Amino acid sequence: MTKPISGAVLIFLIFVIAAMGAAALRPGVLMIGQHEGDALHLLEIVLRMSNGETPHIDFMTPLGAFGFAPIAWFVQVGFGVGQATLWAQIVVAALVLPAVWWVAVSRFSGIWPYVFGLVVLSLVLAVVYGDAIRALTISMHYNRWAWAVSFIVVACTILRPVHRQSAVLDGLVVGALMSFLALAKLRYYVAFLPDVAVALLARRQWRTIAIVCAVGLISVVLMTLLYGTAYWAAYVGDLLTVAQSKVRPYPGDPFVAVLGAPAYIGGSLLLLGAIMLLRQAEMAVEGLVVLFLTPAFFYVTYQNFGNDPQWLVLLGLILFAARPSSDVVNGWGWNMRQAISRVGVAALALSMPSMANNLYSPFRHAATDTDGFTPVLATSERHDDLLMRQGRYYKVNKSIPYSDMGAAFDRYEKIADRPELPAFAGDTVEACEIDLGIVGVLQAIADDLEEAGYGGAAIMNVDVFSSLWLFGDFQPLPDGAPWYYGGLPGIDGASHVLLPDCPIAANVHRKIVETFAASDVTLVEVRRAPLYTLYRKDGD
Repeated sequence: MTKPISGAVLIFLIFVIAAMGAAALRPGVLMIGQHEGDALHLLEIVLRMSNGETPHIDFMTPLGAFGFAPIAWFVQVGFGVGQATLWAQIVVAALVLPAVWWVAVSRFSGIWPYVFGLVVLSLVLAVVYGDAIRALTISMHYNRWAWAVSFIVVACTILRPVHRQSAVLDGLVVGALMSFLALAKLRYYVAFLPDVAVALLARRQWRTIAIVCAVGLISVVLMTLLYGTAYWAAYVGDLLTVAQSKVRPYPGDPFVAVLGAPAYIGGSLLLLGAIMLLRQAEMAVEGLVVLFLTPAFFYVTYQNFGNDPQWLVLLGLILFAARPSSDVVNGWGWNMRQAISRVGVAALALSMPSMANNLYSPFRHAATDTDGFTPVLATSERHDDLLMRQGRYYKVNKSIPYSDMGAAFDRYEKIADRPELPAFAGDTVEACEIDLGIVGVLQAIADDLEEAGYGGAAIMNVDVFSSLWLFGDFQPLPDGAPWYYGGLPGIDGASHVLLPDCPIAANVHRKIVETFAASDVTLVEVRRAPLYTLYRKDGD
């Protein structure tokens, strides 16, 4: 095995951060071509945090603070949110650089330290969420960061150190990065913790285990000193709310489909094949840990929007790093080094669309002309560096049931089995949904409310977002939710409730209407406009 030159690997990793980071920063703005709703979600959390609010305590979210804190810090010191996001990605890449370098030079040989580092850093620095869709987006950046961190942790624990050994460095890397997962995207922490434990216990890495536990304990103590014990209770409460939510139990395909649907079956079979080949190659620990990784890979993919199996590239890297010597054969006479290599090649090939999209998305961003883009927050000079395509802002489309358009479809009514339209404060809610132009709709509603004299109000929107305060002179809802998961978050601090004529998310709209009907909140209509009806909470 060729021992990597540690200095060369470090220089290469620094070059990757510099090249991808500079490319993303080049236009001076952040341009997105899809997922404006996720951008609003990001904006609300970041701006609330930059104003001194604490996730879980001051507003409801199942996402950990560390997934947004780097961006919020840049906003606090004066950056617009677009540039803050891009600079935050560079800082996160720089922070994980020592861990990436250590795992690369201690576990990988030949070209693989460079490939491993490139893959991990491109996950941190991308301007897409993965997949093969070329449209730029900052959507779900925390998932990319969590995948990158998980790759480092898994590689550090499953692979034997073949060139350099240090239980102290291994413990610091695993402990710090697992703490990051727990405080950024707990789902990854829960999924990968058993695998980390099995790998360390199987190799009797007692010193590493002790350091990992110590680092984790220190992280808990520091967060408790910073935010108090109430932080943990609030965090758990938000997680339980989401776990019990019926609004969006999973963001993509059902779990069974993630295992065996046509788009995923190839990767699933490769994973099972890798387990069998590692065991046949007498690599008991590696085979056991990959077996434990299987439900973790599938679960995280199932819970992430787009169901992009980004673990495939990690599987390929693990297999190439863990290959046995060329004289190992199984009971059928197969050369196990060659067999494992072939499965590794197949895994890397299947991962290529997503990984390539991550890798060159910053350069695509650098080459994108700002003509044809408009600020997401049109009324904010400071945050006008987050842009979206004009066509997705100004072209407002909605969908309505075609059966409501006339008698021609009356005979379809029973077979279609549409749910009965609920009533809100005595009004029947229209069956429709905004397909395109959600930012333009929210800005138009905010403008109309301000012109009607409702500036300064704290308005709960009967929809997936209550983010009207981003678009005008309104108050963010105390204890509100940047993304709706259930209940009536923020209702106690709201002065008004807004019922949109056509919601962004019809299923969420219906759920909130039903929850209001079961509550003791009394509403009084104060304004009826073409896009909405506004109610005042009785007693406010």
